[in-house]
Amino acid sequence: MTKGKFSLSRPLQTVTLISVLALVKLAAAQNNTALGSPPWQGASVWPDRVIQNFSEDPLRSITVTWRTDS
Repeated sequence: MTKGKFSLSRPLQTVTLISVLALVKLAAAQNNTALGSPPWQGASVWPDRVIQNFSEDPLRSITVTWRTDS
């Protein structure tokens, strides 16, 4: 019994790789739209992503921003 070696030519390897990557990207895009955003990424009634920034004169004022749902 002879063992054979299977190999693809370089252009065929490239086409195969691009095809597989395109299919994976398509599947990932479909799953993301089907499932929606993860629950921890959505805004809620509680403030999140609270950020303190310094204004032009930090001795007298600061700026605070946050995110909530409407």
